[in-house]
Amino acid sequence: MNSTLLIAGGAVVSASAVAADTAVLIRGSKVAEVGPTRDLMTRNPDSTIIDARGAIVAPGFIDVHIHGSAGSDTMDATPLAFARMAEFASAHGVTGFLPTVMSSPIHKMLAATRAAAQAAQAARVGARDACSGHCQPRRGAQVLGVNVEGPFLSPAFKGAQPEEGIISPDPAVLDQILEAGGGHVRIMTVAPELPGAISIVKQLASRGVVASVGHSGASCDEIGKAVEAGLRHVTHTYNGMRGLHHREPGVVGAALVRPELTCEIIADGVHVHPITVQLAAVAKGPNGTVLITDSMRAAGLP
Repeated sequence: MNSTLLIAGGAVVSASAVAADTAVLIRGSKVAEVGPTRDLMTRNPDSTIIDARGAIVAPGFIDVHIHGSAGSDTMDATPLAFARMAEFASAHGVTGFLPTVMSSPIHKMLAATRAAAQAAQAARVGARDACSGHCQPRRGAQVLGVNVEGPFLSPAFKGAQPEEGIISPDPAVLDQILEAGGGHVRIMTVAPELPGAISIVKQLASRGVVASVGHSGASCDEIGKAVEAGLRHVTHTYNGMRGLHHREPGVVGAALVRPELTCEIIADGVHVHPITVQLAAVAKGPNGTVLITDSMRAAGLP
C-alpha cells in the first residue's frame, strides 16, 4: 500500500510567503517535503495525488476558545457533542481545539470539564475506549484539552456568561475544577481585580494552566500585578472587559503593551472592528495574536 501522499498544485502558505503551484509531500504521517509541483510529481510518480489547484494549502488552525457548533455545545457534556464539534471544526480548517466550559452552576461546570477532559485523554492515548465508549470522534479535529471560562468573573462584565454561574474566587472550587480536568485544563479565565483572584492566578501558573484575563474591569495597574503573579493570556481581547481610555488604559491597554500576554481576537468583523483587529496585530505581532471563533451551538446551523 502506497504510504506517500502528494497535495499538488495549490497555493501553499508558509511562515513567510504564499507559494503558488506548490506541492506538499506527505510520507506516513509527516510532511516530508514542500516544493514546486512539477518537480515533486516527477520525483514521486507513485504517490497518491490530491489535486489542490485553485485551493489554499495551509497548516491546520488550532481554536483555543470554542463553546460549540453544529447544534452542540461543550456544556452538553456528551460524546456526541464533541463529535459534532470536531467534524464541524475540521470542515473549516481546524485540526485541534479546546472545548470551552462557560460559567454555570458548579455541578454543570464540573460535568462539562470532566467530559471534555475524557475526550482529550482519549485523543492523547489514541484509544477510543479510554473514556468508556466513544469520547474521541472517529473523524474531525482533535480535542487538545479544556478551556474553562469562569467562574471567577466580574458580573459587571459578564457578557454572555450566565450571572448565576459567576462566583467569587474560591480555591476549593478551583481544586474541584482542576481535579475534574484530570490534567487537561489548558486555559482558565479569571477577573484579576476580584478579591482573592491573584492567589488563583498564582495557583494556575504553578499547576501548568495558562491564566487568562477576561470578563474583567481591572485597571492597567491591576493587570500588571496579575502578570507578576503569572497571568499570561487575554480572553477575547476588547470584548467583555474594561476598554482603552487615554487616562486609564484598562485591560485592553495592558493587553496590547505587555509582552508577557498573548491576545485572543474574534476576527469576524462583528465582535471587533477591523481597525482594532489591525491595532492588536501590530501591537502584538504574529506570535502574540491568537485568532479564535468563540463560537456557540448555533454556528453552522441554517
